[in-house]
Amino acid sequence: MTNEGDSAISVLLVDDERNFAVVVAQQLTRAGESLSVDVETDPGAAVDLIDAGAYDCVVSDYEMPGTDGLELLETVREDWPDLPFVLFTGKGSEEIASDAISAGVTEYMQKTTNPDQFRVLANRIRNAVEKYRTEQELERAENRYRRLVEQNLTGIYIVQGDVVEYANPKVAEVFGYPQDELLGMSVFDLVAEEDHDLLRENIDKRESGEVEELNYTVTGVRKNGKRFELEVHSGRIDYEGESALIGTLVDVDEYEAYEREREEYRELFETVGDPMYVLDDEGYVEKTNRAMAEMLGYETGELIGSHASRFLPDDDVEAGERLLQSFLGGDSEPPETVEVDFVTADGERIPCEANLTILTDDGSFRGSVGVVRVIADRKERERELEEYETIVETAPDGVFIVDESGTIVSGNRTGAAFMGYERDELIGESYDRLVEDGVMPERFVDEYVETVDELVAGETDRRKAKLETTVTPQAGIERTCEIHIAPLTGKGGEFRGTVGVVRDVTERTTVEEALRTERDRLSALFENIPEPTIVYEYDDGEPIVVQTNDTFEATFGYDEETLVGDSIDEHIVPEDDDSAADLNERVLEGERLDVEIERETADGERRNFLLRNAPISTDGDQPKGYAIYTDITERKQSEERVQALFRHSMDCIVETRYADGEPIVRRVNGAFEETFGYDAETVVGEPLDEFIVPEGAEAEASGINDRIAEGEPVEREVTRRTADGERDFLLRAIPFDVGEGAWTYGVYTDITERKQRECRLSALHEATRELMDATSRAEVAETCIEAANSVLGLEVVSLYELTDGRSTLSPMVSTEGAERLFGNLPEFEQGEGLAWRVFESGKPLITDDVRSEPEVYNDETAARSELILPIGERYLFMAASTEVGAFDETDRTLAKVLASNVEAAMERAERESLLREREQALLRQNERLEEFAGVVSHDLRSPLTVAKGNAYLVRETGEDAHLDELEAALDRMEQLIDDLLTLARQGESVDETEPVPTADIVEAAWRSVDTADATLDLGGVDDIEADSGRLQQLLENLFRNAVEHGGEDVTVGVGPMTGGFYVEDDGVGLPDGEYDRLFETGFTTDQNHGTGFGLSIVEQIAEAHGWTIRVAESDEGGARFEFTGVEQTNVTAEH
Repeated sequence: MTNEGDSAISVLLVDDERNFAVVVAQQLTRAGESLSVDVETDPGAAVDLIDAGAYDCVVSDYEMPGTDGLELLETVREDWPDLPFVLFTGKGSEEIASDAISAGVTEYMQKTTNPDQFRVLANRIRNAVEKYRTEQELERAENRYRRLVEQNLTGIYIVQGDVVEYANPKVAEVFGYPQDELLGMSVFDLVAEEDHDLLRENIDKRESGEVEELNYTVTGVRKNGKRFELEVHSGRIDYEGESALIGTLVDVDEYEAYEREREEYRELFETVGDPMYVLDDEGYVEKTNRAMAEMLGYETGELIGSHASRFLPDDDVEAGERLLQSFLGGDSEPPETVEVDFVTADGERIPCEANLTILTDDGSFRGSVGVVRVIADRKERERELEEYETIVETAPDGVFIVDESGTIVSGNRTGAAFMGYERDELIGESYDRLVEDGVMPERFVDEYVETVDELVAGETDRRKAKLETTVTPQAGIERTCEIHIAPLTGKGGEFRGTVGVVRDVTERTTVEEALRTERDRLSALFENIPEPTIVYEYDDGEPIVVQTNDTFEATFGYDEETLVGDSIDEHIVPEDDDSAADLNERVLEGERLDVEIERETADGERRNFLLRNAPISTDGDQPKGYAIYTDITERKQSEERVQALFRHSMDCIVETRYADGEPIVRRVNGAFEETFGYDAETVVGEPLDEFIVPEGAEAEASGINDRIAEGEPVEREVTRRTADGERDFLLRAIPFDVGEGAWTYGVYTDITERKQRECRLSALHEATRELMDATSRAEVAETCIEAANSVLGLEVVSLYELTDGRSTLSPMVSTEGAERLFGNLPEFEQGEGLAWRVFESGKPLITDDVRSEPEVYNDETAARSELILPIGERYLFMAASTEVGAFDETDRTLAKVLASNVEAAMERAERESLLREREQALLRQNERLEEFAGVVSHDLRSPLTVAKGNAYLVRETGEDAHLDELEAALDRMEQLIDDLLTLARQGESVDETEPVPTADIVEAAWRSVDTADATLDLGGVDDIEADSGRLQQLLENLFRNAVEHGGEDVTVGVGPMTGGFYVEDDGVGLPDGEYDRLFETGFTTDQNHGTGFGLSIVEQIAEAHGWTIRVAESDEGGARFEFTGVEQTNVTAEH
């Protein structure tokens, strides 16, 4: 998977519908900037991509060709059991969700049409990946801790009661038991019986809490029964929910033997004749022996703490650093011998060979060790040191002592290892063994004996002899060696053996050839070196140019012919620069320069250079060498910019050095002084933490200091004490030259406002969930106001809604603060105030002082600042404050987020409300259909039966009188069918209404009905908002009902009333006890003429308009129908 240290999250989206998948990928990227989404439509190819380890999370569809999301999940889980996997499906069911959870899906989401689903999906992906990464990091930390304990050279154990619950390999080694056999044993089985009481007493003390830790010594008993002294250190812990003891133990005998061996090595180091030194990991001297100090002309211990460059030339220091890097990188194996010049206290150079190796501590580089041999007088040194050198274990050559019988009686590890043996394998063996094993050639024995005989017999003036031979180490490659042989004699001069030094000269020969090649290469390199370079030779104190390379000419503008034979200072040193003479003196004194200078080109341009010189060995008295000019003009300019950034940065910057683990202030910038309230004079030289670390945060600060002191850059959020109280910062600490006295740059970026915004955004997200759970517009509005008040901290807030035919903004809900400030909130008619300006433009507005706005609604308003945001096409969010300039961009941004969420929640609530209304309408429609079917089957059957009966009588009797009855039945059926069709065609609601002239509609309806001698009494009715066609239909049915039931001379009245109108007659009225059945489909009091549908049609038309219908008795005893809830457009009278 991708690096969990990265903030970016790589997501693979698997969905066979590419177009939809691309949209999801775009939405996820937009919802989370840290998300990177790849799309794959083939599940098989997706598995290959996942196996490549390139993704942090997989998001999969459920239904795909040939497979499904659960099968893909099972395949992924085989190799990636913990990889976050989100099933994002359009086919949701409890069964699928249950199967997904059982299969190990991380998240399960069903696709919807709500665009907010992508933000929710993005959040779930981020949460899942963060949890996955955290679990992986915890597992790695646990593995590191386990390795630390398992590989520790100190015994570590855990005991509950007196039973061993855990023991590391070292404990098993000390007691001689297999590790698993120790588990479950009693600690009393591992301690001598005479110490059981002491052991029990100490266990009880720790378990009771009387003491936290104890150190004591007991006698241990190994598995073989051997007794030994054991030092124990233990303390109390909780282990798997129960009290336990954890401790360490040390075999005292083993420890004392280690100390003795350490003392022996220390004595050997001090008494050995070869100069030896130990450097730390940064090249500073930790130890030197007497021989080293004497060789260099210093007092013993005087070099301690000095850098190696004090007694080594710069190029040898660099060569040594490269060799150490080669050791650490695995390119070569230590030890290795190199030729170096050591510089004495008097400046004398001593050619030497140094055998270098490295020191490690638990695998970490700790420093280096060098054993030195002076080459100039090696043979004399060999005679002086003789047998003493042969026992120095760190000698770079193989050294062996052979007695008079030819038996190897001593030798060092270096020689044995070179031959391919352990040292103990050779001690006591004849050197014939080396020939038998094929390490030495057969002729070697004869040559060796012959040479020794000559030395012993005095046939040569030499006291030593050298043989050249080949050595083939076991399982190795043949090497060329020199073997230096010297006889050993007793006090009486008797021969008692020889000492032999075996030196591998293969590399030396190779190196000599390489050096010749290197000289030729450097000569060619000079012409092609990328930096301006000259060869100079001093004459009477002046650096005379001998040669220049092409880069020098290109940089300075002087050709070689112009410069050769002249002093370089005459051409490139600026007139006002008097430092050249000092530099020449330093070079003449043998110093290697590495200095920054300013020089002038042929065209007068001044540039900055790093000047370094490299001497060339010559036979003359005058120094000669290379002068290399590295152009650092751009680097200097960059440094100046960095310093300017330090001075002018808006972030607080402090430079510190570490002393005793504490950051001591070296300097601070102006932003630090302003933010923390301390000037530079006050804090420089003082511990930084004492000024800015708040109470209770000392441990956190100490942990940060420890990490920086170890060379680790730190970037984390901290709380620090400033001049304005405690504030939050992002601390970025960059250490340099890690160690005691290390320098660190600390950059403190104030993130207090950002943290506050994050908290408010988090609370805003919680409010968003509440908004999305709201089921009505009113609930959404209340939640909006509550979030604005409690989350955004806005006290005066109101939410407006577009009403009155989209011409008025009316207050929908407000906070108590708004009600206290304004009393009754105003309504804004179209074009009034800032509210309408913002609503119509669709652009948010922040005004620092509403009184300065020309469109202010009330010049004397108590509000000074206002924040106004439109919400969709129907709502307006308004926040106010009595302070001038109370709102900023953060307030607007957060308010816009809230407004956006409110808009989505309103739309959702309206959709759900519309859905409920449609469900109810469908329910009512089904009821009407059932009722319609019953009426058709019942009411049409009676006239149909009459018609069929009369038709039969006509056929049987031939009498025309039956035809009248037949025609009447058919007319009855036609009337029923017309009314049924009218009833069935009435909708649940009216799509569009308009202001209609009610009087005209009444008269048109009267003309459309056969009213015989009936009379219409039309009062001053108001114009109303209605569907004119369906209103006329309502009136026609009421008029027809009045004439049919009230008689042909009935008087029908239509007039206004509060909130509506009425229709009444002076007929016979309504039968008692039948009011509740009037609007039932098919109910009629006139079975011969009425169909029972007229008043049902009236009721449906009224309900479609949203009107309420009430039936009562008129003043004249007839029927009165009252309609209320009617929107009247010109109220003229009340009745």
